[in-house]
Amino acid sequence: MGYYDGMGVAFALVGLSILFFAVIGLVFYVLKSIGLSTLAANRGIENPWLAWIPVADLYIMGLVFVPCQSWVHPAGDVHCLRFNS
Repeated sequence: MGYYDGMGVAFALVGLSILFFAVIGLVFYVLKSIGLSTLAANRGIENPWLAWIPVADLYIMGLVFVPCQSWVHPAGDVHCLRFNS
């Protein structure tokens, strides 16, 4: 077994690792987009399909966010951070 044979195995392992993590990332992206578009549709937000666009999903997240005053916590105690400019 020469030097180049070992390098081929190393490159194959690196390539398989990159492929594995790319597939895992794609699965997480699809699950996040499905959940976010469902939340947007349930809240009546226009264009819930924007959850599938990488930068536009941040806009949808901002619309889905519920202000702290309307949260109901089982302990009854909710502390909000307020940033005054």
